Amino acid sequence: MSQKLTDQATEAPFKDIIESDQIYEIPYFQRGYKWKGTEKTELMQDIDQILQGEEPVHFLGTIILYKKQTGATEINMFEIIDGQQRLTTLYLLCLAIVNIYIRNKQYDEASYSLETLIVLKKKRKNASNLKLWPGRADRRQFNDLHRKIWGHKGFHNHIKDIELELLPDSGNESGNISKMHALLVTSIHQYYILDDGFNKVKNIFSIIFNDLRFINILVNEASNSTKFFERMNARGIKVTTGELVRNEIFSRVVTADPTEADKLYDNHWLPFYQEFDKSHGDEANVFDDFLFVFTLIKDPTYTKSRVFEYLRNRWKGKNPVTIIEDMEKYQNIYLQLRRDSDNNVPQNILGMPKGIYKCITRYIRANSPTTTLPFVVNLIFNFIDEKIDQKNVEGIFIAIDSYLVKRSVMGIEPTGLHAIFKDLWKRMKVKSIEDAVSRIRNAKTMVWPTGEEFTKALQDKPLYGTKISKYLIGEYDISLKGDDPGEDFEIEHILPQKLNNQWNQFTEDEHKKYVDLFANLLPITKELNKSIQNYSYEKKRERYQKDSKYKSCRELGKKHEEWTVDKIIDRQKTLLKWAVERWPY
Repeated sequence: MSQKLTDQATEAPFKDIIESDQIYEIPYFQRGYKWKGTEKTELMQDIDQILQGEEPVHFLGTIILYKKQTGATEINMFEIIDGQQRLTTLYLLCLAIVNIYIRNKQYDEASYSLETLIVLKKKRKNASNLKLWPGRADRRQFNDLHRKIWGHKGFHNHIKDIELELLPDSGNESGNISKMHALLVTSIHQYYILDDGFNKVKNIFSIIFNDLRFINILVNEASNSTKFFERMNARGIKVTTGELVRNEIFSRVVTADPTEADKLYDNHWLPFYQEFDKSHGDEANVFDDFLFVFTLIKDPTYTKSRVFEYLRNRWKGKNPVTIIEDMEKYQNIYLQLRRDSDNNVPQNILGMPKGIYKCITRYIRANSPTTTLPFVVNLIFNFIDEKIDQKNVEGIFIAIDSYLVKRSVMGIEPTGLHAIFKDLWKRMKVKSIEDAVSRIRNAKTMVWPTGEEFTKALQDKPLYGTKISKYLIGEYDISLKGDDPGEDFEIEHILPQKLNNQWNQFTEDEHKKYVDLFANLLPITKELNKSIQNYSYEKKRERYQKDSKYKSCRELGKKHEEWTVDKIIDRQKTLLKWAVERWPY
């Protein structure tokens, strides 16, 4: 028996997985097979090291399986949560060896290999008698490889008692499955044509069987697999929570009838899932984030690693359409509160009243921490459900905006906000501005800066370079009742960042003190910013009035004939007064 590489009791050779009379299923809508030539080369190098005696065994990492419920007349079935790529590749390598045996009329060896590794020994009521069931994207390619073997005239008599039962075709006729099989056939052929090639191939078969080892983890909940991914995902591709959700949904229909699964996919799942592509960021990551927000709305006690555990329990006994509809109730609210695919504030897709939509745009422009989303999604959901009125919704938005802006200006990191906002809606006995403000203020470790602290920080601290700077500058411009400046602007330093002889009215100490203050900053287009650079104030002023689309630029140029320390101090007072009124809580 080969030596073990780890002290894990569940370390086992590939034969312990594939030789047993059990089915290993890749979830129907799991992503397709991805491995290519690079991974093939690595695998064959690992095998060759054992063949040459350089290594006794090779460890291929961990596979995570979930035992599915099956009927009394069915074979045990395991869903592959992690290990799809590795197990599929070894299976394809076994098929490649079978093909080389058939080419060279070693029919007994080919028949033994098929019966040992490929086909179930016992005939039961399962949809296919193959031990590995690929996902939807790969089934046609996978089936074609088996049809060619069973259709070989010379070999057919050796397996005439083994009826081939395949899953329905789906996916493309060619792809990574067929390409990898061809590469593996070529690799095995190169061994076979060597001196004593037949025995070398038999030895490779033995190595695959006995010397390629895994740690086999059987989880009692599919969701528990997420705890293993970061440290034990050797050569695999991480499965997201969203994929677990999708697989859970389709597992409820695909075994009975794959065509029903296809209808569910085309008519319900795909229209639902594609909506997340409208949001900024990777579609899969956006969906995972949505699922976390959705879970916290329903039960704030769950952590991100336990999201699927909660969802699976929530949807127990539910049909797939009901599950998708359950998520759809919150989907558009969530997307309304995120930037769109172009990184802009989305249009009013919910049809919110003007005042609430204005609050939403502020929430997005401020790049509010995502930890606040469970509460804000709940707030909008309950407004739509007529459980809170518009006045309180707008007031709560303003209060949260005040809280976050003041903390940001003070330089307080957003850590700890999750603990406040994940269950804030449930803790509010009265759904009102006063209740929301009171409960946030009463959080012992999360400071809500006073108006005096906020004013002092804004007066003395550099605003330029902070995460909140563009939001404050843009909000002030909007307050002047000009055109909405949007967010596609750069920040202009009136007194330039580099002091030059056109600005000799400022000393170096004065420049250092005032250059990054709020009063010295303006919104400006990229083109105008580039063209005025370090001009004198006289030239800048002319361009502000004549060429700027931002009202704060035009008004400053109109009001101030010169730019001095006194003018900066004067404007700073004006901005501080405005800021206190704008963020009143």
